Amino acid sequence: MRKIERIAIDLDDTLNSLTLHILNRLGCGVGPFEYDKFPKECGYDIIAAWSKLTGREQVDVAMFWEWVTRKMWESAPTSHQFWLLEHAANLVGEENVLIATSPTKSADCHYGKYQWMENNLPKWLHRQYSVTPRKSWLAQPGVLLIDDCDMNVNEFQTRGGKAILVPRPWNTLQDEHTNSWLAESLGQFEYVFGATK
Repeated sequence: MRKIERIAIDLDDTLNSLTLHILNRLGCGVGPFEYDKFPKECGYDIIAAWSKLTGREQVDVAMFWEWVTRKMWESAPTSHQFWLLEHAANLVGEENVLIATSPTKSADCHYGKYQWMENNLPKWLHRQYSVTPRKSWLAQPGVLLIDDCDMNVNEFQTRGGKAILVPRPWNTLQDEHTNSWLAESLGQFEYVFGATK
């Protein structure tokens, strides 16, 4: 197996707890870390989850994302997996860690994500990010993606990269304990990291 030289880490719902934060702010009565209250049957459909939790009819995609303000993007709490940043830097060096995040079409999303990174990430990461829905374009041998989306992980691996799926109630690892799963998954790669420290 080729040495892992670079690590790309997802932002939303990996380093922060965005989905539950948005649902909380939109009146769903769930806390930002109450993953057990997320309706698993909704999968990645946050609008269906909002509808189920509020008892209101579903709205169209554009309307829903208009409700998500810049402040909501910017103020999402860091996740309990924020430790991944320091761990990744220890494994491959700060210069080899990248934030990979997918945007919505909203300008509030772009600015809010940028502000979140400025407010929460260490300074060495402030210009090390890629905003794209095509994370698989970053895939190549020697690159590891850590992400909560099955599709992103599968496409990344198909294109030659390695990937670890972060367990969340909307993905195929919904019944796994997140930190234990991540520690075990990272341990499987341990002997092939290009550690600099």
